Amino acid sequence: MKKIISFFAYLWAALGTIIILAVFIGMGGWQQLAMRLPFMRIDPVFTGGTVVDTLQVDSVMVLVHEPVFPGLFSEGDEGFVQIDVRQCPTDTLRLDSLPVAGNVIALSLTPASAMANDLSVTEFARISDGWIVRLELKKLD
Repeated sequence: MKKIISFFAYLWAALGTIIILAVFIGMGGWQQLAMRLPFMRIDPVFTGGTVVDTLQVDSVMVLVHEPVFPGLFSEGDEGFVQIDVRQCPTDTLRLDSLPVAGNVIALSLTPASAMANDLSVTEFARISDGWIVRLELKKLD
């Protein structure tokens, strides 16, 4: 009886070692499989939300994301809409007649400041090929 229990203990330890090695060796593949599951998603606070509109202004591509109202259990009262400006080689940019969250705004970007005529800018950043701008939104009751 003792030999049978010892055999199963060693078998369990060997299988556990193989399973642990398979999990750690294939970690990249397991991550890709996990990300394809329907309930897995990246928080829109980090990504800016889903892109709902793409505009081409001269040689500049403008991506307008959906409005995001972060909250713990439900949507909050204050949120933002993110605008990505791609393929912009210059350090200053002025965009007029930009449709964002039901408003038509003018957006002015420089390395030191970002301004929109109707919405206040909460965050902005210059990236290698463009800009990322977040405009403040408030829910209407």
